[in-house]
Amino acid sequence: MIRTPPRAVHLRARVQAFLALLVGLLFIYTTIILLGEQPGAATTKVAVLGALLVGAAWTRRSNNRRLVVVAAAGGIIALAVLLVSVAGSSRVAFGVSGAAVVVLCVAMIWMIVSILVAVHRVDVSTVLGVLCTYLLIALIFAALGQVAASFQYGQDEYVRGVDGPPSASDLLYLSVITLCTVGYGDITPVSGLARALVVMESLIGQLYLVSIVAAVIGGWRVGDAARAERAKRIDHAAREPGPTPRRRRPLRRSGPRRASPDRRA
Repeated sequence: MIRTPPRAVHLRARVQAFLALLVGLLFIYTTIILLGEQPGAATTKVAVLGALLVGAAWTRRSNNRRLVVVAAAGGIIALAVLLVSVAGSSRVAFGVSGAAVVVLCVAMIWMIVSILVAVHRVDVSTVLGVLCTYLLIALIFAALGQVAASFQYGQDEYVRGVDGPPSASDLLYLSVITLCTVGYGDITPVSGLARALVVMESLIGQLYLVSIVAAVIGGWRVGDAARAERAKRIDHAAREPGPTPRRRRPLRRSGPRRASPDRRA
């Protein structure tokens, strides 16, 4: 039976975990865009984020007590959002769900960074983790926009280009086009707080791409080239014939020599 090396097992586990995290984040994006402020959308979003956080803690090989604490914290946050959505006003529920998303996304980024730092090398899981972090940054600023818009509800205009107060879908759209520096101009920040968040997000997005992403991709290519060169050397050494072994002389017997038959005669 051929056993897989431990490093390959750990790499496979990290890749599977980050792929699941990526799929979960895309599901959250789809939920926000399609459902918006429909009943249960905020609770579903927070519950999925809590489940993804538990999965990230399990991938980090946390002990059982820490996993229980993370799961309990995620459940409490999801329950609080559900209760506020049912009993509170729409403005309070909008701000509370945004604050919950910020807390969960920051905790998830910390989990991802701790997993990748412990690896000490760049591989496929590192690229997937960096991509997940990029999506989480957009979610964080969209959620911060929710909190800021809830504070300015009924006062100054937060953004321009939407009918009435901005929804979670509008703020996620603004966050993504700001992080990617697309700038369509259909939704623009108006208040000072909105402009401050947009400026901060655009700077973080650009610095993240030119520093973190570039370093990871560069390290990944260098690592692949080094592994290919190492495999080439090993293959070349296996094919190259070794030195011809020297023939040893037969050992002479010690003691008196036997006389030949002619001499005996």
